[in-house]
Amino acid sequence: MTEQLIHIFNYNFSDHILSEISGIWHQNNLIPVWRTSERDVPFDEIVENLRCSNFNIAALPLPAVPVNLNNDIVIGALSPRENCSYYLAIRNEMYDMTRDLRLKSKAQVYINTDVEYEQLKCLNSSIDIHFSHGDILKKIKQNNSTIDAVLYAKHASFNAHELTGFQHIALHVSEVIPKAGAGVIAFLCHKDDIHTRQLLKSVHQKNTAACTNIERLSMEKVQSFLKFPLSVHIELNHHSHYSAYVFGVLKSGNIIKFNRTQSTSAGLVEYIYTKIESESLNL
Repeated sequence: MTEQLIHIFNYNFSDHILSEISGIWHQNNLIPVWRTSERDVPFDEIVENLRCSNFNIAALPLPAVPVNLNNDIVIGALSPRENCSYYLAIRNEMYDMTRDLRLKSKAQVYINTDVEYEQLKCLNSSIDIHFSHGDILKKIKQNNSTIDAVLYAKHASFNAHELTGFQHIALHVSEVIPKAGAGVIAFLCHKDDIHTRQLLKSVHQKNTAACTNIERLSMEKVQSFLKFPLSVHIELNHHSHYSAYVFGVLKSGNIIKFNRTQSTSAGLVEYIYTKIESESLNL
């Protein structure tokens, strides 16, 4: 077997996804050797290192990779998609099975992004939503904390399961829709590095790409209509049908949210674009 050094950036990949990737690589007589960056590295610096051949492969979350890459850097492979659902950590006394999001009225909920804010506001207008600032785990552990719940992704910047007195609720991707490409690792390399590209081609997950290509192209095409990047998630089910979950905030501030399932990917990007364009122009 051939060892292949891979530099990991901007992400704390779970043991599960690393194990799954390693299994796929071993099937192709490759042994991935992971080297994790000890600091946050700007994307331009990662690109420059690939250009200078300081390393051959960079692994980073697909949402961190621009849709329009430099001509000499390419995505050589995509990983299988890991669970990219959002979770809510809810303080026991604020948990209510009968209410939307299982949150009692006036619950103080902390989020990280504007899109998360807008999505939660649509799902439960009775909660009090705040942006996280600083070490949210430290704040929660303080006496008399007013933080009742935290929305977090699978790979949060804090270990949510360190919390005591909280329940952890998985939200469906149709409730809080992830970023385009969420849950997928992209393996970048230099276009002229033919040997590395051939290695990556053998482990590339085509079904993953079939979904994320739609997500990323849709996000790019509709950006002129939106305040924030489009949240869009595509699933390919066991019948080979494509299900799309879409959420956007128009520049007017109006919300657009819709689902669509169809038997082919053909025309799905165009459908998403047309629906958002139409909603924008009808205001």
